[in-house]
Amino acid sequence: MVESQNFRFQEWSVLERHRFSGHLRLPKIMPDEGCFIFSINGAATIYSHDETYRVGGNEGILMKCGHYLNEWHPLPNRQSSEILLVRLYPELLRRVYENDPPGFLTRSADTRPVRLQRIAVDNLIRTYVHGLQFYFDHPSLVNDELITLKLKELLLLLVKTDPDGNTLHLLQNLFRPDEYDLRRVVEAHLYDRLSLAELANLCHLSEATFKRRFRTVFNEPPATYVRRRRLERAADLLRSTNDTVAEIAYDCGFSDAGYFGKLFRREFGAAPVEWRRTGTSVKGL
Repeated sequence: MVESQNFRFQEWSVLERHRFSGHLRLPKIMPDEGCFIFSINGAATIYSHDETYRVGGNEGILMKCGHYLNEWHPLPNRQSSEILLVRLYPELLRRVYENDPPGFLTRSADTRPVRLQRIAVDNLIRTYVHGLQFYFDHPSLVNDELITLKLKELLLLLVKTDPDGNTLHLLQNLFRPDEYDLRRVVEAHLYDRLSLAELANLCHLSEATFKRRFRTVFNEPPATYVRRRRLERAADLLRSTNDTVAEIAYDCGFSDAGYFGKLFRREFGAAPVEWRRTGTSVKGL
């Protein structure tokens, strides 16, 4: 169950607080918006089309427009996860700045492509987050003027707490979509436990279109290709590491070690333990 609060500026939901328990896995589709996420308490894995990011408690991350998959992991002792979101829309920022955006939102010739950026949590960011929590606890104090101030404050803080310049480059690319390459997406997440529907989402495709294009690129169906590549990697790891069979199965994208064992025997003619003992190379098959 998710407990949510949000503050709206005209037609946009801008400031949000979400509390939930247990495991939460959902696509985050942002074709024309950016987002600042701060995890007050919780741990997440965020998948972009070609990278994977880990976010822990008391950490912030800035995301440009795009398609993502957010997976929030269960906390021990049934603790609740709590996150704050500040959504950034191009038209909203135009109105907030009265069509005169500050320089750090203006794309320049030397802008580097940055998709997601961890935000250093110093006293400035921490104070900002505490302020948002106060307003969520006292919602009657919030109006359009306050939301405008909090948006401007956040953007200034993000630039100020930006030692390597990546946040500045991300802000300058905030609403500029990336180009997506199906092969790159598949190879980046080959050993993650993502469904075909989730991979399709990261490619900005429907599942049916994704399957059709996959066959064109790889010359075999998605399930067949992914299973074969994962089993080949598992066979190499069995030969080259001392990890347990269950650990290797998990690392290669299999959530059930027993099912992994059946697939492995079907593919290689030997159980994983037997394969490890023979030391046969995958290339020698």
